[in-house]
Amino acid sequence: MLKKLKIVFGIVLIVCVLVSLVYVVVMKTTDKAPLIFGMSMYRTPYEDMEPEISAGEVVIIKEYAPEDIKYGDVVIYKDVRKNDFIIQQVSKEPYEKDGVYYFTTRGLRPNSVDGIEFSEYELRGKVIYKVPFLGT
Repeated sequence: MLKKLKIVFGIVLIVCVLVSLVYVVVMKTTDKAPLIFGMSMYRTPYEDMEPEISAGEVVIIKEYAPEDIKYGDVVIYKDVRKNDFIIQQVSKEPYEKDGVYYFTTRGLRPNSVDGIEFSEYELRGKVIYKVPFLGT
């Protein structure tokens, strides 16, 4: 029985490693995390959202239509200036201009950069869950 359990555990471990490898390769080559049931995972790169979300924590995000993002939502977007993903809170009600939605965000940390504006094209999704004990 113990031998069978070790074999099953080994297979599960190998599958997890392979899925993680594919996940990382897809994310690095496409700038988007692969979707699993319409959701994906991101590691929080910065301290902007502390104490709610610490740097290094993993969050689950879900893609939403731009018109479904509201004031107060925590979103992730691609910052083209830093070439990195940023997680911040929507600080003003989103607005539409020439058929394109625009968002303004802020961090919760007192010295974080506020008033960053980006379009729906940089939006990657909305944070729906923080995974405890996963990440750094």
